[in-house]
Amino acid sequence: MPQRVVQPAVHLNGPGDLERLRETNFYHYLRAKKILAAANEICRPKPEPTYLVRFSDAHPACGPMWMTSLPPKKLLRFRLDGVSYIAMVAVTYPRP
Repeated sequence: MPQRVVQPAVHLNGPGDLERLRETNFYHYLRAKKILAAANEICRPKPEPTYLVRFSDAHPACGPMWMTSLPPKKLLRFRLDGVSYIAMVAVTYPRP
């Protein structure tokens, strides 16, 4: 039985990581930028389900834990063409 090779997740925690992705896989870079730009929407306590369609099967999801920083952050995970990505994203909400 052939062994399945598991690729480690690609971390996108800063401009250098995004630039590296831009150089190595421009299509993933463009899609990842859209997902990262929508972090506030995706990581809302009760997100609208429409984002699933907008991101072409990337299945973006935020982790349940908040990082105690200012602004608060969450881990955002998504998949693009079989490659897993993890990004630490700042989440801000409009004040009422």
